[in-house]
Amino acid sequence: MARTKKTLLPMDAAIAEYLRVGIEDSGLVYRQIAAATGMSTNRIGTILRKEPPPATVGEIGMLASVIGTTAAELVERAEAAMEDRSATVHSLDARRPTIEEQEVPAAAFKSSKIRNRAKYQDDSGFEGA
Repeated sequence: MARTKKTLLPMDAAIAEYLRVGIEDSGLVYRQIAAATGMSTNRIGTILRKEPPPATVGEIGMLASVIGTTAAELVERAEAAMEDRSATVHSLDARRPTIEEQEVPAAAFKSSKIRNRAKYQDDSGFEGA
């Protein structure tokens, strides 16, 4: 059975783009990055070209440290950029309900995995396992 490559999600691509720009601005070449991280130059190129498979959290952390930031900062920036794009797209569409306005049917909590609705609801009202 042939393996299928894991595709990049928009978040993966956004993080890769921030890494690419940071590395480009740093003036470092792949060989220097590889020496600093222990990653192969091929893998670094794959990540920065936004090719599958996407970077792991560990790889993001190593590459981020080379450019003087953290994986958390990169994820935060990527999330903010995606929210900005999402707000623009949604403003063109009809108003969509927020997570607080969406109702989860009680039947969803009758499964064997979720018995106690309050246990799986955080302070924001978001419900999940």
